[in-house]
Amino acid sequence: MDYHNVDDVLYGKYFELKLTGTKEAVEKQVDTICDQLLANVNMETYRFELEPITEDEA
Repeated sequence: MDYHNVDDVLYGKYFELKLTGTKEAVEKQVDTICDQLLANVNMETYRFELEPITEDEA
């Protein structure tokens, strides 16, 4: 798959993804990732929140 800017993924009851890029590009990519990989859109819904990270958290 062609997700080159995904730096990290943590999951449990929810997923945490660290991505790089503009807000618009990241929103579009997260939506695509959720539709194609994470959610069965016939049975599940999803939502996501974007939070900037500091240099220390990167």
